[in-house]
Amino acid sequence: MTSADSIPGTEWIDVLTSGNFYIEKRAVLEVSTANPIHGIYPFALNEVSIQRIDPSMLSVDVSVDGLKLPTYWSDGIVLATPTGSTAYSLSIGGPIVMPSSKAVIIAPIAPHNLNVRPLVVPEEAVMKITFNSRKGGALLCVDNRSVQIENNTEFVIKKANFDLNYISLKPSGFFDAIKEKLLWGADKRNSF
Repeated sequence: MTSADSIPGTEWIDVLTSGNFYIEKRAVLEVSTANPIHGIYPFALNEVSIQRIDPSMLSVDVSVDGLKLPTYWSDGIVLATPTGSTAYSLSIGGPIVMPSSKAVIIAPIAPHNLNVRPLVVPEEAVMKITFNSRKGGALLCVDNRSVQIENNTEFVIKKANFDLNYISLKPSGFFDAIKEKLLWGADKRNSF
């Protein structure tokens, strides 16, 4: 969600040239493996996900700073930044997280066990992920880029050593954006 969406036409160019904006630092995730993954840029502003590519579910093992979580039996898993909390993570039941929060969301995609819920961990945490598919592979998605991956590939996902500079038109732009775009707090029953 960008606050430039609320400015008509090309007026946002005038806002940029006038200097009437705020710079926010946004966290970026970095994904790595023992062997480089060809054809994919390893940095994500929104999320990194591992998704099934066939009808059978995946078993996904995640550890956070060396502590193993319960195995996720699901269609996959999403690791999202606060910026990505209003993207794929939100659509699978993850929380909305303020962009200034220092956190990463770990959210299963259609988990087979209803007791497995999204988890929020500190942004400095190092997550290691392996998966197993009955058919032998899955899809690694880094924001809007994807590549097929083999079973038992171990991924290390952590905060990148740089942030992205994000332009906001006003200091409270995040709350205005979720009110406007997600209709946060809107209730048609009370709008006469």
